[in-house]
Amino acid sequence: MGLSATFQSVEEMISLIAGCQATCNLYKQAQEALKTYNGHSLAVKIVSPEVVPFGALCQYALGEIWMSAALNGQQALSTLLFELANMIHAQRFHDVSIKALNKEITKEEFARLMEEIEYDSVHLHTNTIKEASLEQGPEWLLLDDYRSSALDANLYLSAQQQGGHTHYYYQWWDDHVV
Repeated sequence: MGLSATFQSVEEMISLIAGCQATCNLYKQAQEALKTYNGHSLAVKIVSPEVVPFGALCQYALGEIWMSAALNGQQALSTLLFELANMIHAQRFHDVSIKALNKEITKEEFARLMEEIEYDSVHLHTNTIKEASLEQGPEWLLLDDYRSSALDANLYLSAQQQGGHTHYYYQWWDDHVV
């Protein structure tokens, strides 16, 4: 099973991750962060594309990563690695959410802080891919679809805003902060 494979199951992706020290470490860190955060075990679920309009969603409170059934091959693997990086930051996402619920920050601050955590996940994803490429071969670099946006925080935050991703956090605020 290579990087260009169309994965038939989550288990196939996890198996590929387990075969590489760098990605295996990321997976273990995500499991450990989740266990520390709320004691849950990590689960990856494939869901309808309508449920996750941006391809995937890290549901840290549930211990789950939801991935769109529309993803396949390298895109699916890269997305899973990114969401594992997000899972590592479960406590940080939670802390910002609590500040929002307690109205200690504004809607705009909430969205910016959440996107900044995701920006840190971009760096973790990129570094993991670079390490994996040294171990497994240069084809792993094809998984780093965040390269251009990882260079500058303002560029990344602007791209998230323009691409509609930040709107997800505005919507979360509207749905949860009374």
